[in-house]
Amino acid sequence: MAAAPFYKALSPGAQRWLLNLRYCWGRLRQAAARTVIEACDEIEDHVYADRPGLFAHLRLVFPNRAPESICADWLQALCLMREVAEKTDVCTWTMEPKEGEIDYYLEQILQFMQAMEKQQEVKQPICTPEFQRRARKAPKAQKLRFIAQMTDTFSEGE
Repeated sequence: MAAAPFYKALSPGAQRWLLNLRYCWGRLRQAAARTVIEACDEIEDHVYADRPGLFAHLRLVFPNRAPESICADWLQALCLMREVAEKTDVCTWTMEPKEGEIDYYLEQILQFMQAMEKQQEVKQPICTPEFQRRARKAPKAQKLRFIAQMTDTFSEGE
């Protein structure tokens, strides 16, 4: 959904919920079922509102996929989320990392930290070789917490 050109036209509640979906990788998220249902309805309305414009945008963002297929996937996911939300008061979700993703994202964050410290000419860097070694050897759950904390820090302005 991050590729949706109508994102900025969504209500603040639907935008927050969509960001929660985006940042659910490796962590538990939750929202009131009513919020989920309203956001699903709003997003579905936008998917149907300007199909030619949406398809043109999706062709640019995903040149190797058919826009009809992307929209069908979105609508199917919205239907499933709405169906689940109608049976509860609070919805919870998480996206489990795929094999190798934790180490990949850990490396991305460590490289980013090093670049930031170098650019800012930090006198006492945090991302020392010892810090990196310990981060790489940490248990999976600890790596996930670190990645989540860092990505939350990076996304606070959204």
